[in-house]
Formats: sequence, C-alpha cells, structure tokens
Amino acid sequence: MIVQDGSQFYISDTDQFDIPKDGYKPARGRVFTCHPTQATWAKYEPKDHLIGFDAHKASFAKHEFADVQAVGWYLAKDRREGTQSHTKWYGFEADAVVHRPEQPSVNMEMVKVAAGEGIPEFHMATCEMPFALWRDVHKYGDAPFHTLEARYVYCNDGDMGSMAIGDGAHNANEPVTNITWYDALAICNTLSEMEGKTPCYYEDPDFKTIFRNMHIATRAFAPGYDRRNLDGPKFESVPDPKIYVRWDADGHRLPTLSEWVAAYRGGKTARTPEGAPARNGNDRSTHPVGTKKPNALGLFDMEGNVRELVWAHGDVFDPATMDAHVVMGGDFNGSGDPMAAEHGASPYGDLPTSGAANIGLRLVCRAPGAARPAALELPADKEAGEIEGAPFWRFRAGLRTKARTDIAKAPAPPLDMVAIPAGTFERISDGKTVRIHALDVAKTPITYAQWRTVRQWAEAHGYALGRTGDMGSMRFFHFSHTPDEPVTNITWHDMAVWLNALSEMEGRTPCYYTDDAHTQVYRRAYAYRALKVDGPELVAAKPHRYSQYDACAQPWVFTRWDTDGYRLPTMAEYEYALGAGGKPDTGDEYAWTFFNAGGRSHPVGQKKPNAFGLHDMAGNVYHWLFSCSGDRDKSRPFALDTNNPKADPWWTWKHPPEVYGGNPAALYTGGSWLSPNLNIDPGKRGDYIMAIIAYADVGFRAVRCKAGTHPRDGKEPLAEWPVVLKFNPADYQPLQGAAYRANLNRNGACDTAGVPSLTGAKWKFDTGGEIKSSPVVVNGVVYVGSNGGRLYAVNAADGKTLWTAPGSGVLASSPAAAFGLVFMEGNWAFDAKTGKEVWRMGTQGLNAHNDKRLSSVILNGAFLSKDGAVADIATARYLIGSGDNWAGQNTDALADGRLFTTNSGVGGAVNLPTLTAKDFATGKDLWTRNIIAPGQPDNIRKVVLCSPAAWKDKVYLGFDGGLMFCFDAAKGDQLWAYQAGGPIRSSPSISTRDGLLYFGCHDGNLYCLDAATGAEKWKFPTGGKIESSPAVEQRVVFVGSDDGLLYAIE
Repeated sequence: MIVQDGSQFYISDTDQFDIPKDGYKPARGRVFTCHPTQATWAKYEPKDHLIGFDAHKASFAKHEFADVQAVGWYLAKDRREGTQSHTKWYGFEADAVVHRPEQPSVNMEMVKVAAGEGIPEFHMATCEMPFALWRDVHKYGDAPFHTLEARYVYCNDGDMGSMAIGDGAHNANEPVTNITWYDALAICNTLSEMEGKTPCYYEDPDFKTIFRNMHIATRAFAPGYDRRNLDGPKFESVPDPKIYVRWDADGHRLPTLSEWVAAYRGGKTARTPEGAPARNGNDRSTHPVGTKKPNALGLFDMEGNVRELVWAHGDVFDPATMDAHVVMGGDFNGSGDPMAAEHGASPYGDLPTSGAANIGLRLVCRAPGAARPAALELPADKEAGEIEGAPFWRFRAGLRTKARTDIAKAPAPPLDMVAIPAGTFERISDGKTVRIHALDVAKTPITYAQWRTVRQWAEAHGYALGRTGDMGSMRFFHFSHTPDEPVTNITWHDMAVWLNALSEMEGRTPCYYTDDAHTQVYRRAYAYRALKVDGPELVAAKPHRYSQYDACAQPWVFTRWDTDGYRLPTMAEYEYALGAGGKPDTGDEYAWTFFNAGGRSHPVGQKKPNAFGLHDMAGNVYHWLFSCSGDRDKSRPFALDTNNPKADPWWTWKHPPEVYGGNPAALYTGGSWLSPNLNIDPGKRGDYIMAIIAYADVGFRAVRCKAGTHPRDGKEPLAEWPVVLKFNPADYQPLQGAAYRANLNRNGACDTAGVPSLTGAKWKFDTGGEIKSSPVVVNGVVYVGSNGGRLYAVNAADGKTLWTAPGSGVLASSPAAAFGLVFMEGNWAFDAKTGKEVWRMGTQGLNAHNDKRLSSVILNGAFLSKDGAVADIATARYLIGSGDNWAGQNTDALADGRLFTTNSGVGGAVNLPTLTAKDFATGKDLWTRNIIAPGQPDNIRKVVLCSPAAWKDKVYLGFDGGLMFCFDAAKGDQLWAYQAGGPIRSSPSISTRDGLLYFGCHDGNLYCLDAATGAEKWKFPTGGKIESSPAVEQRVVFVGSDDGLLYAIE
C-alpha cells in the first residue's frame, strides 16, 4: 500500500497480505487488505521516471499519519527473470475516516428544516438533484463487480431535464428526470454509502438486506453445450420487492409527504399572480437548478422546474397492494393538470411509472436515531390537486397521460436518406474487390431527436427499448447538448428494435426477428443489467449467490435480408459508403475526432460531406455495424465472400456446438470525439464490441434496400479460389529434419546420430542480430531467421552463405522446407536454391514476428499451417483461421498416440505452468503435472516458454526455473530432472540413433544429456543466451545464440 502523508510518500510492508504459503493454486481471486495502524511503513522517494522501490534496502517502522493526501497501491515486478506482475480486473478501494466540518452532505448543499408537529428536524437539499450529481452517483453505484462492497443496478440512466421535449439545449445542471421510483430509492442508498452514511431503504424488516435494485438485474440461464446453437437463453424474473424504511438511519432518502409539505409551507413558497410556477414560466423546458429565487428556507424550485418524488407509503411499500406514487410541486408546464396532453413529452402520452421528463427528486437526511415523521394523508378522491396549498399528483402503475396525437397517425419520415448507386470497391483488409448493391443510407448518424421521435411511436405501439438514449457525449464533462447530436448510450439490440419500429412506422417490412422462420418481429430489445457481487464473495472458493446465471447470455436475432425495411449497414456497405467507392475522407474538414472535437460530440452535419453526400462518416461517433468479423463463419471464407458479405454475428445458429462463436458482438467503425483511434477498416479483427453494452461514443446509421435486392438468408454466391501456385503432390516429403521441432509431429525427435562427445565448433556464422529462430537442415543447407531482419541459407558443411532474403525487423520464427521451397512465417515462400520469393499470402513482404515458437508446417503436400491456421498452398487461401491468431506460448508435441501440451503460466495471476498429456484419438486428458522446482519460493512463478520433446515413452520439458524435466509419457511420473545454469527457453531436441538430448540455456551454454538418465555428456559455451532450439543432422548440432552467431557443433 502507498500513502501520501503531506508531501512524503510511504509504502507498507506485505505481512498482512493473503499471499499463499503453499505455492500458487488456481483461484477465483484474492482480496489483499492492509490496516495502516497495524502495518509498518518505509519512506518512498520516487524521482521523475525512477519509481522503483527496493523493499530489501528500505527501513520499515510504525508511522502515525497526520496529513493523508492520497491512498493507493504500489505494484511492481522487482526482478527481471522468472516473475510477472498482473493487474487486469483488479479493484482498489480505501475505507477511511475523513475529518471535516460536520455537514449533512459533501455532494450537495442542504438546509435545516426545523422540527414541527410530529416531524423531527431534517435537512433538505436546496435544489432538485441535478443530472451532474446523478451521473456521478450513478457511475459510482454502477461500478463493475470487482469492488469490495456490492454495488447497484438501475433501470434508467436518467435524462438532462426536459431533453425529451423540443429542440433546445440542455446541460448537466438541470434536474435529472426520466427515472423510475425504484431508481430513485437506489440512488438514495448509493449516495448514502458513497458518503459513509447508513442507507435508509431495505428489503427486509430487520434491515439486513440493503435495497440495491437487484430485482431488475438480468438472470439468464444459457442452454447446455449440446443445445447452445439451437436454443436461446431462458430468463428468470424476480418480482418487485417490498421496501422497508429505516427511519433512524442518517442516510439520504426521499422526503415524506409531510416533510415536503412542511418545507414548502415553512419556506412560504411563492407563486406568481397567474398561478404559474415561480421557477421558469411556460417555456416548456427545464432550467439549471438554483437559478431562481429560493423560498424563505433557502429551497429552490419547490413550485417549478420538475415535480418531485416523495415517500407516501408509511413504514413499508408493498407493490402487491400499493400501485401509486406521489410527486409534489409544479413543473415547467405549471402546476395545473399533470395529465394534460400538452404536458407530456410523448405525443402519444407518457407512462410516469417508467420515468417522465417532468419528474425528478430532492433528497433529505437526518441525524441518526430520529423518529418516524408523522404521516400526512392525501385526499382519497383526488389524483391531482393541492394539499395544504402544495400541488400534488398521484399516479398509478400503467397510467398513461393524455395523448395529443392520434396513435394511428404516423409522424413524417424522420430520416434524410441518400441514394447510393451500386458499385465496387477494394477492401482495405485484403485488397479484394467487393460488390455492393444499390442502397439508401442515412445522410447523418441517427440523432437523438430522430431516435426520440421513433422511440415514442414505438413505445406507443408495443415496442420496448432497453435504454432511452443520450444526446451525444452528455455523460462526459459539463457541456450543453442539443437533440441534433448523435444518439448514444444504446445497445446493438436497441438499434435493431428501433430500426424495426421505423420500418413498421413507414409501412415497410422489418428486417430483424426472434425466430429463424422470420415470423416474430423483434419488438422488445434485450436489456442487460449486470448482477453485482461484492469482491470478497466473488473471489471466494464457494460459488457466489449468482453463479448459476450466465453473465452475457443473449437471445438469438435473425435477419431477413430481402425486405425493404431499415437495418444496420454491413461492414462492406459501410466501407463502400465511407470512401464513396474510393479512398475515405478522414481529415479535419470531414470529421470530428479526438484531436479537434474538444472533448465532446457535436451536432451532425457540421463537417463537409464525402463524395456520396454523407456527413460524419469518420467522426463524431463510431458507427455500430451489423457485421461481426468476416473470418468467423468458416463456411463462408472471407476472401471469397465478396458480394456484400454479411458476416452475421449470430452465424452459429444450427452449427455444431464446437464451432460456437461466443457472445455475439458486432464491428464498429469510423472515428469518435473520445478516441484517437480511427477505424476505417471495419473488417479488421478486434474492432468489435459486445452487443449488450452501451457506449458514450458509439452511435449508428440506418440503411435500406429495395425489396428483393438480397436473398432472404443474405448469402450471396461466393467467388472461386484462384490458383497462384502449381505443384506436384508426389514431391511431398515428410519433412523429417526440415521443420521446427524436427518433424510434423513437433516432438523434437531427430532421426539421425548426434554428438556423444564434444570436439568444438565446426564453424560459426554471423547474422548480425540475435538468433531466436530455430534452424532446419535440408539437403546440406541450414535455413534460419535472424533478429537482424534476414532469412539465411547457409552451407551446412562450411558455413558459407548461399543466399539471403531481406525482411523487416525481428525474424524469430522458424522456416520449413518442401517442394523445393523454403516457407517462412507461414506467409512467404522462397526458392530453396536461389532465395527468390515465389509465393506469398497477403500484400506485405517478409515481415517481423517476435515469437520464436512459430513455424511454417507443410501437411499432406497440400496445406500450409501458420499461427494455428491452415491454408491451401495452391490457391494461397486460408481454410482454417486467418493466419493472424497467436499460436499460444508453446508448440504441442505428438508421439505414440499422445499429445503433450503446456500451459505456460503466462497471462494469469495465479496459474502455475503445467504439462498435460492427452489421448490424441479422443482428446481426453491422461495426466497433468505442475512445472515447479523443489523449494521454489511461493511468491515467484517460473514460466514455461519452450516446447516439449517426446521419444521412447518419455517426455522432456524445460522451464524458467532452470530445470530440464523428464516424465514418464504414459503416467506422468517424474523420472529425472537436470539443473542447468539459468532459465531454459530453448526447446529440447533428441538425436534418436544415440539417445542424446540437446537444449540451450540463458547461461549461454548448449547442453547435451543422456536422454535416458539425465546425465550430463557435455556443454558448449556461446557468447549469449540461447533460446533457439537445436537441430541435429549427421553428427552435427546446429543452434543460434543471442550473440548473433549460428553455430555448427561437432
């Protein structure tokens, strides 16, 4: 732990931390707790970029803190070898006693309201809760699960005042609106915990279960493995809970009806002679809180701006018997009939129980121990009116205010669509020519105003959206915003349902359905709300209370492509529209980006349009597309899918479960006000986001086609593979000695005699850069890559250069030879005799790859495998994968029907490296062994960054602990272990005709052991670390070193 006391930093000891004493074991996580008064502390003196702390040299002692300025955690890797430092998914919290003047709240100004008849003294916020405060508290409460205390769930995200009405500007100082009653209670409890107060609202009469709105969280059961591509998830609903009030708590809550009336009357709240609210007249808009005169108690807006929720339910609210809530005061419409048609935001009437543009809240709190305020009853025969001179409105569940528009009358089409002609373009990701049919594209991103118009129509016609949408970047900073900014903070599902509603509103056929027969229109957007668990429960060995639910399950969505309805653009359509068939326009005159937007979104259409007349294609907000990554559906190879490829995120429907693509996600493209990254290649892997999450800088744009433009399933005819290389399969060789790890089984077994006794170096060849690449020897020629950036062919007899092929950067992977060609990196092939490039995949030349464990593999004379992908040599196309997957830390080995695979121990905070044997025929695990040295310290993990070798019922593996292990291949029993002089990252090789094992080490030595006993035969020193794996051929061992030399040792 690190603490700043005044200007001096201190770092604690680690004695209190839960560091395992019996070695690392897999766990859900841990909670590390530090009690400052129990810990000892040492001074920490960082200077500029030198922030290291040496605990071994520091002097620790008790320390009394007098002026704490900041608290945090110091995480560091204090040694270069054999250790790792991980912080991903960690949460940090500090529980502190803060000394400050006594005040009812540190986040809002409150005034004291004197005790009255039956009403104890209380404090009331001077203003209605502004959106800015709601936003901050909501963000705190909606924090992810890795927190020490449980957090909250909210139905609505809240609006800036009356932004659901009209075209005016709004800012974060206006009252928050569009929240549910349960949201209001949850935000009260959130603020209470945020300020260290005792919450007031509970789900039980004993006040043990704090109300956190958890009943609205998503509880999904995903189908089993065998059905996961055939069935959607099932959802469990939880009834609205009873709410019990702890009156003696000091937390924030809604005022009771009697408290609100006491503050209203005690402050002598004034009205204008006309009876209109003193707040802001009849301008049909909210205003920043606290800008008009307060009443005599210093309370603002008691008669206007927005109506305020109050508690009118006694000691407990029971939703089974109570269906009404009460708001007090007037709003920006006045204090007249709140049911009037002209007062609603939606022309079809509002549902105030779901949130309204004229309803907000004001909080109260009291000193602990206060009694329950006296009750005040509303007139039983009135739903709206006055009580003791104060305006009230009682609204019931399901109540809709009066409409001012005939529900059968659709509004005018809200979108300005641009007709885009059919054409072709060159796809950025692979250079393929892609064909696009004629389509109409929205001129701008969908604005909040357009979204609002369709949403209001949709909700009045049986549609339901999970989120109500934001005006651009309104959740960031304190700028004013207008409805002509792009709509944000909505999910992919919200967009799909909204587009269906727009289609139906205009008499078109919707595109999105909930069944594959396209009979059930997608009308109710999937609304995901995360279940929240506190940190200690989450990481406990015992499954937490919500562990039975699937965190990210989603319903299936099916697209009918032959309709005339609105939909999201495919990645190909957007790329075509982005560049108008050519090069995209992405300069400042065309796009609002991180570099010119000033930290905010802007009204659409302010920048120049592209050649198609489309605005904001590369900026303002990212655009969510329909498509996922084009290479996911293996039945439709991306390189052949050149007729407006759809790349459906739900492509795994009715596929075998083993090809399940995970949680649906869709690509996003363009640029945004928030991010410096410009994604103009929507087909690029990784540019996709989860369909259930909403983002502040991601919007969308609608497209449509004429009916029948596409086939119903969207699957256009595929192109054919061109032949780029002709070869004779009869020329295929098994590649013994001609590939990484000696052969295609990658088991390191070299079918040759080795070097039983050491003579020395036969020759040395200088490559000018470290050699991580492992050499292969074919027909008297050694092929190897170098970090100097070249591929070399060297005469095995005398070490003379035969040819070199230039590359760029680090060439650490290993070559393979077949068909008279040398393949490197899986993407390039060179003539084995001349070094001339004769074959490549992609558009680049020989490029760097900084992973020495990767190598080309030739299979069955017809295929090339690279990075876990398989490609056809004849046509230069990928059959499996895309050629850019990381192949993992190490290479598996196959011998005698067993596959030996490793978990390197890299990438997880509690993983020990392991070696596992699998039955190659069935895939079942036979045994697993932890790779750890005897007596290895508990707090140090040594990883495995070399591959196993297997031969004669034995398997061999080295690791960073410096040991070379030998295990029984059938049972996994350790047979012997040899201690080298440093970490071992050179994969072992075996000369099978004399039973010798070879490997390199970070101590610079090449070791030779008896493969049966582990006895050392000899070691040869080089001038650098050895991570290259040895190749053995005709009593010579070839290996590279970090000293830049390729050695031939005999």
